[in-house]
Amino acid sequence: MDRILHGPKLLTHIPLVSLGTRLFDKLKEKDDNVLFIDVSTDQKITNKEFLILSYKLAESLRCCGFKQNDVLVISGENSVFYYVPVVAGLFLGMISGFINQTYTKNEFLHLYDIYQPKIVFISSKLLNIFIEEKSKFQDLKIIILDDEDVSGYDTLSTFIEKNYNKNFCIDNFKPKDVNPIDQIAFITSSSGTTGLPKAVMITHDNISMRVNQLYDPRVSLVKEEIVFSILPFFHVFGLVINIAAVIRGNQIIMMKRFNEKLYLESIEKHHITHLAIVPTIAYTLVKSPIFKNYNVSTIEELFCGSNSLSEKVEEQLVELFPNLKCFRQGYGLTEATLGVVMMRTGEKKVGSAGKVVPGMSLCICDEFGKRLGAHERGEILIKGRMVTKGYYRNPEATKNSFVDGWLHTGDYGYYDEEGFVFIVDRLKDVIKYKGFQVSPVEIEGILISHPKVKAACVVGTPDELAGELPTGFVVKQPNVDVTEDELIQYVAERISKTKHLRGGIYFVEDLPKTSTGKIKRKVLRDSFNCV
Repeated sequence: MDRILHGPKLLTHIPLVSLGTRLFDKLKEKDDNVLFIDVSTDQKITNKEFLILSYKLAESLRCCGFKQNDVLVISGENSVFYYVPVVAGLFLGMISGFINQTYTKNEFLHLYDIYQPKIVFISSKLLNIFIEEKSKFQDLKIIILDDEDVSGYDTLSTFIEKNYNKNFCIDNFKPKDVNPIDQIAFITSSSGTTGLPKAVMITHDNISMRVNQLYDPRVSLVKEEIVFSILPFFHVFGLVINIAAVIRGNQIIMMKRFNEKLYLESIEKHHITHLAIVPTIAYTLVKSPIFKNYNVSTIEELFCGSNSLSEKVEEQLVELFPNLKCFRQGYGLTEATLGVVMMRTGEKKVGSAGKVVPGMSLCICDEFGKRLGAHERGEILIKGRMVTKGYYRNPEATKNSFVDGWLHTGDYGYYDEEGFVFIVDRLKDVIKYKGFQVSPVEIEGILISHPKVKAACVVGTPDELAGELPTGFVVKQPNVDVTEDELIQYVAERISKTKHLRGGIYFVEDLPKTSTGKIKRKVLRDSFNCV
């Protein structure tokens, strides 16, 4: 036995054409159908309007000398125009790089130095970075993405007006033909929760493979015509959902940023059937005092990705939706274009992320590279057509992440006899207490189940004798009183002794998070080094 888990074969053929061609054809087909609706502003854009903007921008870029493999960067909040530069870039064979608009100046410049773009489309809020570092950006073309009139800078519309060839015949426009296997479509940053992010290369074929799986009935109910897109558009999770939705001809209901009340109102108003969320949203819904005021009976499928949910929170979440047909957790990472493991339709195993998706392979290895069998815990390695080509302009990191074609994920897990995969934690996040491996997610799930706890995070704090001590950070529910001893006892009654909160509990106003809701454990761990 090779101790490798293989996903099933693909049900449908993946077309070997560029994403630009697939998007162009579908946008043209859907014509006057509404593509994006921003529930934050009620702004709408049709497929036809989006397509015209995209190929006018592509032609404007071409007239300015931009060409295949040139890098453009997008950094701004979610909007109906956010993906216009992305699609225009795909039409030309350019590479789109994404930067979180909430990054600090140092974080922004770190990715900028990796991407080395020729042109950037940014929120007007980011202009200070470019003004302060003016000498660094002398040859860079800067376009304001949010259409705010800023003296000395073009907006999307004024850039097109100045550079679009008025004699160009729209009927003759065709996206550039590229090799989808090799051509980089996007460079997007890894989460950066354990340090400065790296730039992950994602090809046209990586995305096409993922689109195929999103609409495979074995891992999706594949019926939604309306997609509710609330995740940051720069993040690979939001990116894949939106690009897939356009290719499928779906309508996209979007929000600039998550707002609990508006989120629940939108589910009810637009009769949403499918939700894709991250754990922080799951915790918000489970603890929500207003959830009961809204009709969520149309929800049939719920997918939670990014990080693992505890069994307790999973059970509480599922109970909220009376007509839920399928709840799925999944496991994936930016380097694998998201989902590598998903719960299949009609299957359920509490605590598991599911089974390996079609066309991919997975194995578990110990620290020496030996493949492990069922119920043996080790590092997760993956292989397949969704795996990145590597890290952009970082051959050393690429070399260190791949061994014999297998991507080392840095994640810790195991599988059972039926092929269900269980994600324990990030290898760097697992707490080592007296030689025992302690998963912080398991303890967090217990803390979250306490009615007076709004949010929680558990990290390992250094200890000379034990190595690390499980330590909790807790956000209380509003207007309640709960003590450290009360919560420590609550956990101790529900978990084995090696997992008790021997490092104590610290009450905080909020937990540091990335833009996609991942808790920055490193920030909490590092706080002990500052004491």
